[in-house]
Amino acid sequence: MSGTRHTLHIRTKRSLLDNAARIIGLRLDELLAFQPYVGREDAVTQLHEMRIAAKKLRYTLEIFENAINGCSADRKLYGQMIEEIKTLQAQLGDIHDADVLVPGLIQQVLSSLASGETNGRSACLEPGVHHTDIDACIGLLAVCRETRSERDHRYAEFAATWRRLEDTEEFVRWRELLEHVAIAGGRRRRSRLSISSNGITEETGDERHKKIGDEAAGGAPDGRTTRRGKLCRNGSGGRTAGSRGAGSDIRQGHTGTGADQGESIDQGGTQ
Repeated sequence: MSGTRHTLHIRTKRSLLDNAARIIGLRLDELLAFQPYVGREDAVTQLHEMRIAAKKLRYTLEIFENAINGCSADRKLYGQMIEEIKTLQAQLGDIHDADVLVPGLIQQVLSSLASGETNGRSACLEPGVHHTDIDACIGLLAVCRETRSERDHRYAEFAATWRRLEDTEEFVRWRELLEHVAIAGGRRRRSRLSISSNGITEETGDERHKKIGDEAAGGAPDGRTTRRGKLCRNGSGGRTAGSRGAGSDIRQGHTGTGADQGESIDQGGTQ
C-alpha cells in the first residue's frame, strides 16, 4: 500500500455536489483499501498510512460539509460520518505515537548501557556499579511497558470500532449518501465554487446573475455603490469611480468640482 497515489480529474462542467461526491468517494476508497490490515496489530507501516487516509477523508468531508448539508442529503448521517472518521483517526494516531515512542526510548536505554564501555575498545563494561545509570534504564523500560499496554488497548478499541462500522453497514450507508449527493448535483449543473472561511459553497447561475444585477444597480455586497458597472466608495472624503482627487469626479469626459468633499458630477449634472 505504501506510495499508492490516486488521481482524480475534476469535471469543471459538473456541479459542486457532483464533484464533492466523487472526491469523497475516492478518499473513502483509500481508507477502505487498508481493511486487510485491521486485524494485524503488527502492521505498523500500514496502520500509519491508514491514519493518513482517515485524516484526508475527514478534512475532505469538512471542506464540503456546508455544501452537502445545503442539499437534500441526510445531514445527520453526514455528521455521524465525520465523527466516526474522527474517532478512527484518533485511535490510529495513538497507535502510531506508541509505535514511534517505544523504539526511541529503547535506543536511549541502549545508549545508557553503552556509556559504561571502556572507550569503545572492548565490548566489556568497566568494573564498578556506577558507570551506568541503572535507575534511568529501569524507568525508561517501565515507560516502554506502559506505552505498549496503552497501545494494545487503543488497538483493541480501533479494531472494535471498525468491526462495528462493518456490522452496522455504515460504509454501505455512506456510499448511498454519496450517491444521493451526486444525484442532487446532477440537477445543479450551472454553478461555480465560492470559497470562504466557512468552507466551500455553491453559487448557481441564477444566484450569480442576481448578484451581478444588484451590483449594476448600485448595491455592491460590501456597501459600495456602482455607476455604469464601476464601483465607487461613499462617504466623506471617499473616492468615486474615475475620480482624480478629493471632491472631483470625471465621467464620460465631463469634469465637475464640488464645494465639499464627496460631491461628484455625473454626466455633466451636479449632485
